[in-house]
Amino acid sequence: MNELMQILIDSTDTTIIDIMVWVSLSLILFEMINIFTKDRFYSAIEHTKKAQPFLGALLGSFPGCSGPIIVTNLYNKEKVTFGTLCASFIATFGDAAFVYLANDWLFFIQLLIVSFIVGIMMGYMIDFTPWGKRLSKWLKKGTKEPPVYGIDIQKTKEITPEYFLIIDRYIMPLFFFSFLLFVFPETIYIVSGHVDDQGVIITNLWGSGFEKYIEITEYIVFAMVIFFLVYYFIRKYYFKKYSDYRLRENQTKERYCGKGQVCVIAKHHYKSLKNEMYNVYYDSFVDSMFIMLWVFVGVTIFTFLYDPFQDAWNSFFMLGGGAVSVLIGVLIGMIPGCGPQIAFANIFFQSNGAISRSAVMANSINQDGDAEFPLMTTNKKTFFTMGLLHSIPALIVGFAFLPWYG
Repeated sequence: MNELMQILIDSTDTTIIDIMVWVSLSLILFEMINIFTKDRFYSAIEHTKKAQPFLGALLGSFPGCSGPIIVTNLYNKEKVTFGTLCASFIATFGDAAFVYLANDWLFFIQLLIVSFIVGIMMGYMIDFTPWGKRLSKWLKKGTKEPPVYGIDIQKTKEITPEYFLIIDRYIMPLFFFSFLLFVFPETIYIVSGHVDDQGVIITNLWGSGFEKYIEITEYIVFAMVIFFLVYYFIRKYYFKKYSDYRLRENQTKERYCGKGQVCVIAKHHYKSLKNEMYNVYYDSFVDSMFIMLWVFVGVTIFTFLYDPFQDAWNSFFMLGGGAVSVLIGVLIGMIPGCGPQIAFANIFFQSNGAISRSAVMANSINQDGDAEFPLMTTNKKTFFTMGLLHSIPALIVGFAFLPWYG
C-alpha cells in the first residue's frame, strides 16, 4: 500500500512540477501575443504563404502543445497549408519536451534543432512539390463542417446550480493558477540543474527552509491533482453546456445591452479587450486540466509498468542494439497524446543507456503530443495521414544518427 501511494505521489509531482507549469504558461503566452497585436499575429501567419512552413515549425518548436494546437485551429479554418501543419507537428515533441529540458537541456537543444530543420524541410516539400500538392488536395476532398449540436437550456438549468457559474468562471481558475505559482520555485530549481544523478532534488543549496517547502509541496501537489481531476470530470459531464451557454449569453448582453450602446467607443473597446484577456485566462485553465489528465495517466502507467520491471525493460530495449530502440521510438510516437511520449522520455533517462539517443530523435519527430486530439476530432483523414507521413522522416533520422549516438 505504501509503494502504491508513493507511485501516485511521484506521478503527480512529475505531472505538475516538470510539465504543467510550463504548459499553462505557454498556452497563455501565445494567446496574449495575438490579443496585444490585435490579431496581427495570426493574420501574419495566414497571409505569408511562402513562409508558413517555417512559421509552423517555429510555433511547434516551443515546448508544450500550444503551438501545434494553434496551427491545427488555423488549418481547420483553411488559413494555413497542410505543409505548415506537418512542419509544426514534426517540430514539436509535446509536453515530453519539459522532461528533456529538466533532465538534459543540452540534449533538448539538439532535439529541438533536428526536429525544427526536418519540420521545415518536410513542410516545404509538401507545399511546393507536385506530389505534396496532390496530397493536400486529396485531404481537402470530402471534408465536412462539424455538426452543430443544440442545447436544452431548461434541462441543464435543472441540474446546474447557479453558484457553479461563479465557482467555475472565477474561483477555480484563480485557485488553479495560484497553485501553479506556489510550486513554481521548485520547477525553476529543477530546470536550473539542482538534482543529483538519481533525479533527487539537492535542497541544501537553498537552506533548510527550502527543504521543508519541498516536503510540503509533495503532498499538496498530490492532493491538488486529484482534486482538479475530479473537478474536471464533474464539469465535463454535468455542468459544461450550461456554463458555456451562460458565458456566451453574458457576453452578448454586454455587447448589445443599453449600457453597451451608449458607452463611448474607447470604453467599448476596453471592455472587449478585457473579455478577450479573461477568455484566454479561463480557456487556459480548462485546457490545462484536460492536458493534466492525459499527462497524469501516462506518467502513472509508466511508473507502474516500468519501476517493478526496470531490468527486464532495459534488456528488451538492448536487444539488437540501437536499431530496435529506433523502431520502438517511432511506434510509440504514433500513439496520440503526451502521456506515452512522457513515459518514453522517463524510460530513456532511467534506462542507463538502454534506449539510444537515436531512438529519442526518431520519437521526437514522429510524436505530436496533445495537439493530435483536436485534429483527430475534427479531421480524421488528415490525422491518420499525418501519423503515417511522419514515420518516414522519423525512421530516416533515427537510423542516420545511429553511427553517432548508437
